Amino acid sequence: VFLHGWPVTDDENATRFGGRLLARGEIMTPAAEVMGWFPRLFLFMRDGMITSFDWLGGQVAWAIGEATGLDAIVFTLAAALAPALVALAAARRFSPAWGAVAALVVLTCPMAQCLSWTAHPHLLARAAIAGAIAVVALRERSRARSAGFGFLCSLALSCRPFETLTLLTPLVLGELWDGWREGELRQTLASMALGGLPLLAVFMLHNQAVTG
Repeated sequence: VFLHGWPVTDDENATRFGGRLLARGEIMTPAAEVMGWFPRLFLFMRDGMITSFDWLGGQVAWAIGEATGLDAIVFTLAAALAPALVALAAARRFSPAWGAVAALVVLTCPMAQCLSWTAHPHLLARAAIAGAIAVVALRERSRARSAGFGFLCSLALSCRPFETLTLLTPLVLGELWDGWREGELRQTLASMALGGLPLLAVFMLHNQAVTG
């Protein structure tokens, strides 16, 4: 199935539908009268309008794929990026050998492998989370690091909010704790907000526009 580029999960088609709407400059589109006869799993309808039920991040990725002709390659790149970033982070924090081990763990993880066969927003969130970890591991503390960290956290949140909160909350708290110990809590918090809040605001405005 995946070798032919066909969807593996139900929500892949719905997310792509949302991406096509965004690529046309629309958030929702009028629903056909016969929509009531068809399954609407992972679709959202309100006041005669319809769109994807998925989060904004995955829809934007599909919009980029539709607009550029890259199609699902956006998701393929995200799938390849995650193990590389995890390896870089582990190599910097521990040693090159541990970097190789970390990459091997990601590449042989059954969940990671199965998701890599799809065009699912999980891939985008996974790459963004790996990027957030790598930013913390590879760069010395600075405002630029905190801003980049905040941006990547928001990017992951826009794709899979609940999973991202579960995985990144300890890292965010650790960053704030380190900033407090070094007397730079305000600078750290402000830089993280500067990097993350604009994207988070777009995410929330989109949700408001869809749900009303």
